[in-house]
Amino acid sequence: MVSIAELLSSSEGVKRVMGDVLRVLGIYRRLWLAEIYSEIIGMNRTLGVEPKVSVSDVREAVERLAGLGFVGVEERVRASFGEPSGVEDLLVTLKLSPSDYHLLVGDEKFRAYQRARFEAYERLKERLSK
Repeated sequence: MVSIAELLSSSEGVKRVMGDVLRVLGIYRRLWLAEIYSEIIGMNRTLGVEPKVSVSDVREAVERLAGLGFVGVEERVRASFGEPSGVEDLLVTLKLSPSDYHLLVGDEKFRAYQRARFEAYERLKERLSK
């Protein structure tokens, strides 16, 4: 079985994407598959990492994480401005044990992204208060 530590330390292939899926879900807990893709792109760009990931890479990573029991996946319809009846998508929920979640929040890339997000919010708050 693949461990959380192994996924978080992977630097290539689907395991790297699996680690990134865990990181963004660690922040939000539950996201649509399309949101996970966008968040991974944003996280990597924020951290100065060239985002080499496709939607199909993210889908494969989510499927593998679900097989390992690290995420839950539900096929649902999400709202969409372009489609009045909604769009079929996967709703993905983080399902880590407390010890695995502790490993995730200790991950340096996760912590760096959290810091960057916090600093961006602080700058925004400062600008809005003027």
